[in-house]
Amino acid sequence: MDVSGRAGLDPRKRSVSRGSAIGDIDNDGDLDILVLNLNDTPRLLRNDGGNRSHWLSIRARGTRSNRDALGTRVRLTAGGVTQVADVRSSSGYLSQGDLRVHFGLGAAAKAERIEIRWPDGGVQVLENVTADRIVTVTEPASD
Repeated sequence: MDVSGRAGLDPRKRSVSRGSAIGDIDNDGDLDILVLNLNDTPRLLRNDGGNRSHWLSIRARGTRSNRDALGTRVRLTAGGVTQVADVRSSSGYLSQGDLRVHFGLGAAAKAERIEIRWPDGGVQVLENVTADRIVTVTEPASD
């Protein structure tokens, strides 16, 4: 079934796309996509399909390293599965997505362990973090 029309996509409109940014625009736990088009307005592909599974987003804030925590590595374990994501400033040609790292947790209602490795080498651990929310973690001022 072609759902292009319901998704806000007109297959008859031709565009030359030059980049995209991915992030949770509306903070509802699912990722949305902003597509940048040459000589045209950007197109927001908003994911409003609903969340059938749990999720967790981590917003890292640096104090000793750098304010946006670029280079921070987040290792999350939930439901026996470990995922790793890095905070980075770019994701493609002329594009920067959300600085938060997003994890899909499936049926797990919490993350058993979140390990944050800051760019200066410091490590911070959070345990038993409830799912379906955005968590802001600030780098400790000192060890």
